Amino acid sequence: VTCTRHQGDMHHSRQLGKWGPTHGSRLSLPRLQKNGAQVSVHSPRRRSSSNNNISSISGESETLTETEQLSTAISQSPAFVAQVLSSIRKVDAKEWDTLAAAACGGTTTNPFISHAFLAALEDSGSACAAEGWTPCHILLRGRGTPDSEDDAPHVLVGACTLYIKDHSFGEYVYDQSWASLAEMLGQKYYPKLQCCVPFSPVTGPRLLVGDQAQRVQVQRALGVALIKVAEQTGVSGVHISFLTAEEAAVLEDLGFLTRAGIQYHFENTMGPADTTTDQPTEQLAGQPNSVAQPPEEDAVGFRTFEHFLAALKQSKRKAIRQERKTVAALGLRIRRLTGDELRQEGDAIWHSFHAMHTDTVDRMWGTAYLKPEFFTQLGRTMADQVLLVIAEEYSPETGQWTMVAGSLNLMGSDCIWGRNWGCAPGRHFRFLHFELCYYQALEEAFERGLPRVEAGAQGEHKLQRGYLPNLIYSAHHLCDPMLKHAVSSFLVREKAKVVLTLQAITMESSPFKKERTLDALEERVAAMRSANIDSLSSTLDSVEDYMLAQEADFK
Repeated sequence: VTCTRHQGDMHHSRQLGKWGPTHGSRLSLPRLQKNGAQVSVHSPRRRSSSNNNISSISGESETLTETEQLSTAISQSPAFVAQVLSSIRKVDAKEWDTLAAAACGGTTTNPFISHAFLAALEDSGSACAAEGWTPCHILLRGRGTPDSEDDAPHVLVGACTLYIKDHSFGEYVYDQSWASLAEMLGQKYYPKLQCCVPFSPVTGPRLLVGDQAQRVQVQRALGVALIKVAEQTGVSGVHISFLTAEEAAVLEDLGFLTRAGIQYHFENTMGPADTTTDQPTEQLAGQPNSVAQPPEEDAVGFRTFEHFLAALKQSKRKAIRQERKTVAALGLRIRRLTGDELRQEGDAIWHSFHAMHTDTVDRMWGTAYLKPEFFTQLGRTMADQVLLVIAEEYSPETGQWTMVAGSLNLMGSDCIWGRNWGCAPGRHFRFLHFELCYYQALEEAFERGLPRVEAGAQGEHKLQRGYLPNLIYSAHHLCDPMLKHAVSSFLVREKAKVVLTLQAITMESSPFKKERTLDALEERVAAMRSANIDSLSSTLDSVEDYMLAQEADFK
């Protein structure tokens, strides 16, 4: 396995360790220095071979060779070339997006792993070294056949986004207690490596693979590479957040610790068909748009908001209707903007939204991580995948509608992801947050025939509005054996409690009628089973026994 490292203007000082006993090369990563924390890894010795320099996307790079043991662990087939890039801009956008689309199976899209989204994070200064997010993304390229004389990297076969972190903010998988434990053990927890999409608690592929026939092989290659990077750079470990269940199982097999958490998602996969369709009209708050086009005849799930309400318990249905009536009585105009309509609003609407979002976060004692340039760039480059839901108030004095609140969502081919919310400073509109962030997202999903809506991290209040608990996963490699043992013991207990909590919340607090609630729990347990995560097996056994008892009682 051969690794390359872009040179550019990165600073190098001392060398840290060898990759193995049979090769004298070393890994090179950017120096990170902020608030006293630093990682220094340096350029390898140049080999006398004429193949020292490998042409790359954005300039020269130096060649590094891992140990034969690592090469065997990763692959018995044609070798890979690994590159560490200091910016997503150093990989061609089309090449990256082709890989990302393949990683999603080729039939679905996830905007959060697109080149445009990641570039907006870096270009805006939201995810950069100054903010404690130093990019060091890893690419895997094929080298052709093992006998090929051509030593230049070929097609991109795998990649992962990676950052050197000197804090744990903006990750949404909370490990600050682990950092405290490391300090008590006399260890430095920061800096660490984080494989994720910054500030985005959204499940999706983290180990991107192009050729799905080699999916597990390349995923393992990336996992082993991440372990080696962590061990050879002197960081405390590497953490992969919001990865898929399949990726979690692959990494667990490599020795990563897996962690489970709970998010609340709406899944529109059950329910009889409803063919009600009308022409769309301008919408007032609480008066949902009708379906613009008839859904497919063989589709399943809810087709309208009223159809969704019919599946709820009477008390929950009544509460949601009352909330929407309250919002409607405010006299606000609600619009869902995307595509050309959103582009026509220009940067001004994003400046307003950022100001509202920042003020709202400040009032909640939080931290607004995203810079204003991120939102404007998102509007320019990804308008077709952005859904901005806004509420406007009419001013008789000016005769104009003025934006007073907004909710930012991103859309893929099978999901709407709710991300950020903001309300005008000094203003409060009862239930408007629920209307813009949850009910309007459901309306859009029904119209588009999308089977899923995810409304971000935390928020048990989402449960009463049709968003049921789902497991999310992260994987962790800790270099210090003592810290790893302590965290491993904790995660065994935590995972059991998380799964049992999911069971209890679903059965006791679901707004749906009991038959649908049982069906939803069965779907989630089946998904957990199919993931083949060994550390969940014993807990799932007890959940399945519980479901059998509940089904017998229901019948």
